[in-house]
Amino acid sequence: MILRALWFGSLILLLEPAIGADASKRKPLTMADVLAASQAADWQVLDPENTLYLELASGRVVIELAPNLAPLHVANVKALAREHYYDGLAIVRAQDNYVVQLADPNAEKPELARKILHAKRTLPPEFERPLDAKLPFTRLADNDVYAPEVGFLATFPWRAIRRAARCG
Repeated sequence: MILRALWFGSLILLLEPAIGADASKRKPLTMADVLAASQAADWQVLDPENTLYLELASGRVVIELAPNLAPLHVANVKALAREHYYDGLAIVRAQDNYVVQLADPNAEKPELARKILHAKRTLPPEFERPLDAKLPFTRLADNDVYAPEVGFLATFPWRAIRRAARCG
């Protein structure tokens, strides 16, 4: 089982009552604090068909895929996991509560670059949604997205990504 609070929207709902109105004077909650404050209803059973295990030297990371949000991309991630494409790649960017990005360190060297066997190299975007005038939208300044402040770190390899369900 996994805590629903790991999803961004649910995390806000879980933490908001705990933080209260005077959040500036309180120390930030740790993951242990969030887990201790969780209720049984905050947890859900994972679907093995949409669960990946990322094996790091420091332990396992459980990843829940969301086919209802991006079905083509989820299918492609599963295909890449089945063909072991991710095994040994490097994590090149990690930003808390936002993104972890991986890359093939040899991507710019065609003779050394990791080969994609059956999955697709590119897919159309699946993030389009109609504009809703009721939703607030504030355009942010175009910042330097390559700075260390946004999470680019030294690379380190992982061991493997495996689907929780059998990779048939």
